[in-house]
Amino acid sequence: MTNAVLTALRHTDRVAAALAQRILSGAWSEDNKLPADTALCAEFDVSRTVIREALRLLSGKGLIIAVPRRGTHVEKRQNWALWDKDVLNWLANIDLDNNKYDFSADALDMRLALEPTLAALAAARANDADNHALQAALRQLQHHTAQCLSPSDGGNCPKRRVIGAPSRAASHIIGLKKCPVAERRG
Repeated sequence: MTNAVLTALRHTDRVAAALAQRILSGAWSEDNKLPADTALCAEFDVSRTVIREALRLLSGKGLIIAVPRRGTHVEKRQNWALWDKDVLNWLANIDLDNNKYDFSADALDMRLALEPTLAALAAARANDADNHALQAALRQLQHHTAQCLSPSDGGNCPKRRVIGAPSRAASHIIGLKKCPVAERRG
């Protein structure tokens, strides 16, 4: 790739990330019309091509929708690709505590979908000591999950405990040499 192409890709990623953070933080709410291309070009000091590529990227992730004669709008939250690696990265860079949207339930859904499967894979490939550690960590995760989903919790489950801090189960899984995720991470 030439330097010009690499520079354009970096600009596209930078603009897409900035726009995505406005959407994911709630600064631009659902059905909000995005500024005109020319205004975005001036704001980010980039060409119209870079803006269009960034918008195409956001559209592919379900964050925006372009409607003829109506313009480009923020898509409904239910259409956002929250499992996409770029969207997850953008979410990691916004302040979840001062956010219009509550992503804790989405994060919990992702963890509940992934961690038991990864734990099963790791347990199938682990020795007895690893299995005991995994079982203890999974019981702790289930206990915390039950507390957070309990009606008596009153909505006081700390988001950071559910979202930000990796569970002991995940830490054990990633630490196992026989786990496919650990092998890919090096």
